Amino acid sequence: MRRAIIALAAVLRVSSVRADDVLDASDRDAALGRFEEAAATLEREAASHPSGAGAPSVRAWLERALEYRVALGDHPSTLRDAQALARQVDDRDRAAEAELEAATVLTRTQHWTASARFHDAWLRRHTGASAGLRVALSDC
Repeated sequence: MRRAIIALAAVLRVSSVRADDVLDASDRDAALGRFEEAAATLEREAASHPSGAGAPSVRAWLERALEYRVALGDHPSTLRDAQALARQVDDRDRAAEAELEAATVLTRTQHWTASARFHDAWLRRHTGASAGLRVALSDC
């Protein structure tokens, strides 16, 4: 029993170090202003791990990649990251919110028609979204 606990602790420590290494590499790129590379590193790492809710490091990588993509104004990549994040979270509101974060790129770049279509489709997809998210949508 004791050997199993020690082996489990070693595995958890290794996986934790790996998660920190990915964030460190991404942080280095971001510190140098290479946000595209930072986001790509995080996305690549998230894609190489099993999908599904319950993987905290994958969620953290996708959250950070989503932030970078929104800041870069890259709507297709932002939407892809938002959808990947939605597959990782148990919270339906967080999944819906991630899509709204992706949509901010459309409004910021004044793509009004695409933004209107996106938000209309969002309302149909997320009829059960919280009132707070629906109010946030009306502020867009």
